[in-house]
Amino acid sequence: MCATFNPTKISPKAANCRCVWATRSILSVPLLREGESIGTIVLRRTEVQPFSDKQTALLQTFADQAVIAIGNVRLFEEVQAKTRDLTEVAATTNRNRRRTQGHQPLGVRSSNGARHARRVGGAPVRGGYGGDYASKR
Repeated sequence: MCATFNPTKISPKAANCRCVWATRSILSVPLLREGESIGTIVLRRTEVQPFSDKQTALLQTFADQAVIAIGNVRLFEEVQAKTRDLTEVAATTNRNRRRTQGHQPLGVRSSNGARHARRVGGAPVRGGYGGDYASKR
């Protein structure tokens, strides 16, 4: 610890920081998103000198911009993950489509079945599309 450490005025961590980096003045601004701290931006000086209101306001502006940038990265990563998921679903769908090519769709099978029933029984039959296939043929 530093010889000038005074536990009533400064925390042990801050005292250690002051000794290691010769920090004499610190300005810390929180990075706030929706009222919750997600980090801080810290400025240090080796001499005892207060930071001006202009410097404090500038650091606050940097902090606000950093929160926006962090949020944008989070949103970008979410979009990338959804894009990967959709690409995977599309690839699976295409593989399944290729496997089923050559098979008749369900609606076509229904109409073929209706035509077959008409040929066999001679009675009008309602098909999958709600039409009367026997009367249309």
